[in-house]
Amino acid sequence: MNKFAFVILSILVTASSLMPANAQEPTPPPPPLDISSVAALDRQDFIGMVVRDPFYEWNSNPAFPQASNKDFLDQMGQVLAKSGVQWVRFEVHLGSAFESDLAAHDYFINEVAPRHKLKVLALLGFDLLRGRSVWELEKGPFLYNRRFGGGVNGYMEQWLDRALRVADRYKGNIHAYELLNEQNRMPAGEQGQDGQKDIPAGAGIPPSIVGRLVTKFFRLCHNLDTLAEEPRHSCGEAQIVLGGLHPRGTSDREKPSTIALTDEAYLRAIYGDASSFEGFKSAYKCTPACYPVDGIAYHPYPEEVRLSPNYARQVQVDTGVDRMLKVMAEFDPGKQLWITEIGYNVAFYRNSPAELGAFMADIYTTLAARPEIANVFWFKYEDFAPWESDPERETEAQKWGIVRIPFEEAAGRPDGTLYQANGVPSEFRDSYHVLRALSGVPLGPIKLYFPQASQ
Repeated sequence: MNKFAFVILSILVTASSLMPANAQEPTPPPPPLDISSVAALDRQDFIGMVVRDPFYEWNSNPAFPQASNKDFLDQMGQVLAKSGVQWVRFEVHLGSAFESDLAAHDYFINEVAPRHKLKVLALLGFDLLRGRSVWELEKGPFLYNRRFGGGVNGYMEQWLDRALRVADRYKGNIHAYELLNEQNRMPAGEQGQDGQKDIPAGAGIPPSIVGRLVTKFFRLCHNLDTLAEEPRHSCGEAQIVLGGLHPRGTSDREKPSTIALTDEAYLRAIYGDASSFEGFKSAYKCTPACYPVDGIAYHPYPEEVRLSPNYARQVQVDTGVDRMLKVMAEFDPGKQLWITEIGYNVAFYRNSPAELGAFMADIYTTLAARPEIANVFWFKYEDFAPWESDPERETEAQKWGIVRIPFEEAAGRPDGTLYQANGVPSEFRDSYHVLRALSGVPLGPIKLYFPQASQ
């Protein structure tokens, strides 16, 4: 494989900043490897990061009871700024405690992200309806709804209502919305549309239903043919992206080992659906042909990184990207592909931090050279549970992060994990320094502004 040449770097990365109250200064070591061969990208707003969902840092610190853990979120914002990240992506989670669940997102969206000039991509996925089976989305009856139009069931009605409430709350502080996540390849579920059989892992939500949900959200955001009493929504000023498709495609529900729809066929089915995308194009008769989406998101993970990070990119990542771009060029030329997740688990097989850095540099450098790609979001900011692999439990360690923050498993937490309250990383991987090089962040002191501190 084509290796990046690495030698010891003598320049220490230092940072000075005014810190929020109770927060600590993270002290990343100098990059252990020379990243001078990694050139800064000639692209604006290209580097994104999948971060820890702010929802999970609600009531996680005794210093902030029934509130956001400002120490953790401030620390995360600071590290992201120092790494040169320009976009952040996280999922919005809303359960039965709707108001407090929504409030859990306020601090990061309204204060931390603007402070560091981070653009926000909010994932509006199935966790907008925490506690409800995702498979209810495909269950009938589908009826006419005065507000949302035809072909709507109870799940879709509640999802659309909550999605619009999120958009109305945050307005211009959210710059893009990603609708659904890997809906073409889902985890196993109970009782699908037939109400009897369990749904095997790998099945997907039907493309026509996904297209219908996206079309209705897009139409309401742009205030197209809405009721007189419908408030005007500002989310039309943000970009609306069809959620990240999984490269392995959709399994047949009767024969799970068989792929019923490839990722390419799934996207093609959405574009060609007469009840949603194709119907929208026909109804509004725009020239050139328009569809109810500003971009398509994709997750071109290599199934595994075998011998070479470059091999994984060339054979698995690039071919998947090309499949998506082929469909988009046919139906929707001019729209861009968003890579909203791609990453590298250091704990997998014989992967190493150095190979992680090389893979990241290769991915960003090659994809940035393609104008059809809008941006790339690295998965992920932090490692998550489990920290160690356990063959007996058939669990694999999840070391995807550019940083490691100490954590422990906590059954009472929404995601089963409790991180060190101050959020200070105990480890900065090579990928952190590669990001700095890719983004052109200068090596040297960085002063950040925090309104909680006096200067």
